[in-house]
Amino acid sequence: MNLPAPHEYNRDIMLCKQILQGGRTIAVYKCLIGVAGSIKAAVFLSQLVYWTQRGTDIVGSDGWIHKSVEQMHGETGLSKREQGTCKQKLLESGLIETRYKRYGFGKGRLELRIRLDALAKAVCTANGAETPDISLTDFRQPSNLFFLRYFKERIAYHRDLVDLTGCIHSAIMLSFIMQQCIAKGGMDNDSDRWFVSFNIQGWQKYLFLPYKTQKTARDRLKAHDFIIEKHFFASRRIFTLLNGKAIWSALKNRSRLPKPPENATVQDTNPAGTFSEHTGNKRANTEGTFSEYTRYRRVNTVVPFWKNIGYKRVNTQVTKGRIHTLQNGELTGDKTANTQGTKGRILEDINYSEFSEENNYNKDNNVVGVFDGLIYPKTWGQSMQGKSREIFTRLHPEANKEQLQEILDEIAGQTKPITSPLGLLTVLCRKAAIGELICVLAPIVRERREQQAIWEAERLRAEQRFLQSPDKPETPVETSNSEVYQKVKDSMKAALKKAGAKASW
Repeated sequence: MNLPAPHEYNRDIMLCKQILQGGRTIAVYKCLIGVAGSIKAAVFLSQLVYWTQRGTDIVGSDGWIHKSVEQMHGETGLSKREQGTCKQKLLESGLIETRYKRYGFGKGRLELRIRLDALAKAVCTANGAETPDISLTDFRQPSNLFFLRYFKERIAYHRDLVDLTGCIHSAIMLSFIMQQCIAKGGMDNDSDRWFVSFNIQGWQKYLFLPYKTQKTARDRLKAHDFIIEKHFFASRRIFTLLNGKAIWSALKNRSRLPKPPENATVQDTNPAGTFSEHTGNKRANTEGTFSEYTRYRRVNTVVPFWKNIGYKRVNTQVTKGRIHTLQNGELTGDKTANTQGTKGRILEDINYSEFSEENNYNKDNNVVGVFDGLIYPKTWGQSMQGKSREIFTRLHPEANKEQLQEILDEIAGQTKPITSPLGLLTVLCRKAAIGELICVLAPIVRERREQQAIWEAERLRAEQRFLQSPDKPETPVETSNSEVYQKVKDSMKAALKKAGAKASW
């Protein structure tokens, strides 16, 4: 992807920030992530904390809050299934409680309430402090010391980005990237493009997202062309750049879409439902009728199912009555090779030049492959070498011998222990196939190998000159091996005695 000039690139990011300022920003308290068990449950609990403090007539209702599924989805972006999972987690941990209350003759509605004593105990226990006595009236005060101490750190994300990405984790990551780009770049710095650089541990420190969740969210953002990434394998850092033009274009197109009616449900307000009009209805094109509660679906079709699949082997005139009679169970030999018409001509009629070159039928055996002469890491055996060649063939088939050797040298130069060498090889091959591989240790390993080859060649030349020298002694000098052995043995005994051990000989 060709990036625009730095001033245009940074301007697009500022446009995204200006467009998102008109929407809703959701705050997630960091102290609730570990207590709730997941970041989505922390989003749900943070929203309840917000309405407990800011809601009207909360004291009169003794802290009970009513939020329908549609309202909670519009405020946080959590789907109906995600809200059910969050409620179950919070109920099991004892942080909230629920009740059904009926008003008049209508249907009862679900109400939620935060158990402030359990919440204060869980937060203080996680921070190693004593649990204070807190009431609903004290918790609603802006100057409450418990809230100011533990709820000051938070993660913010834009609600509109949840609709664009379809995932809260991706929205949190994209909001954080945008915030860091603007904070680090500044308003007057247009000489360079704004970017964010963290490793996996850094992302987990700031956003509390594990590796698998980070990878899923990052892949989702790259699929939408919202971010561009480069991996620097020496320091395990990931350089992330925003595609501001794609983001604000998607935000503009979303603002032009027709708004849902006021009585719309979660399925109607779901961003995925916007594209339903572009997908065809397969049931409308079938000739059969559809019944959702029918036990046997085939009886509802216009044409009976058994009429479409005829058993022609039994019904045809040619094979009628002879299918089972010809199969008497006797094993017979292949008579085609012994017939007079094909005898001696089976191989003569085959033209081998007609086979495809891709099947390697006409390959010359003397052609040297790209894998010949590769220098693998010292700890790799025959099995590892064979698996590495399979990975090269599958992930980077267009690579030449120099490129493959560079990847192997990058692995051999790693200073830290590698738990999965083939996994690292897979990552390097994928990055090399798309042109994103930056090798740092490979030149050092190659230079070291070349220097070792020079030293070995010099040693061989020195031995050759010594053998060809006229001053070389014709007979070897006799030495007393027994005396040398005894001296070595005595020194080893002295060393063992000094270390407190006893020799076994």
